Amino acid sequence: YHFNEQNSLPADLDVERRTNFLLKTNKPYEELKLVYNHNLLRKLRKSVHSGFHIIKNNHPESLIKLFREENGKRFSFLKDKDYMKLALVIQACIHRDKAKVWSVYNSENVLCGGAIWLFSHGRAVLYFSVQGKNDKDESALAWLIDAFIKENATSGIVLDFEGSVHPGLARFYGSFGSEAHFYPRLKVNHLSPFLKFIYFFYRKLTKD
Repeated sequence: YHFNEQNSLPADLDVERRTNFLLKTNKPYEELKLVYNHNLLRKLRKSVHSGFHIIKNNHPESLIKLFREENGKRFSFLKDKDYMKLALVIQACIHRDKAKVWSVYNSENVLCGGAIWLFSHGRAVLYFSVQGKNDKDESALAWLIDAFIKENATSGIVLDFEGSVHPGLARFYGSFGSEAHFYPRLKVNHLSPFLKFIYFFYRKLTKD
């Protein structure tokens, strides 16, 4: 179970601290960009010649299809019904004016990436994102996020990257000058008392 960073849980529970990345857009774009790291700035300069442009629509299916094409093998446990549920959830959010779909196309009008944003309580959550693995697409997501920051600069909305346990993604989200925040993840163990003993004994051994 995942909780908000404001939630405090009793110390005797099995709680893991997870990292999230947040960026406040309460400054002009030029000031926000000052804290971008050098690698990100290099990507953005390179993307100027890519002919990237954004199409905003209410159709998440093309991004989900691209995700399956690029990452389907890695996430082979996800089945057709899972992708259908994802599309339905996003469409329900769009219907309630709580989601936006941004798709990035290159100069040849080929889809090369995109993001789905969810909006709630003053936050824009990067709920879903994908990027093509073609060399021409390598800066698409960085360019899109930068465009989102530029559009929402001075609005005060908080860009919520949703965090990541993957070090590469964590570095990418942090490259925009976002700050690390921590939230608790509660692990509930439904094993029998005997198996719980084995499990916690094993954890103690591995920690030592």
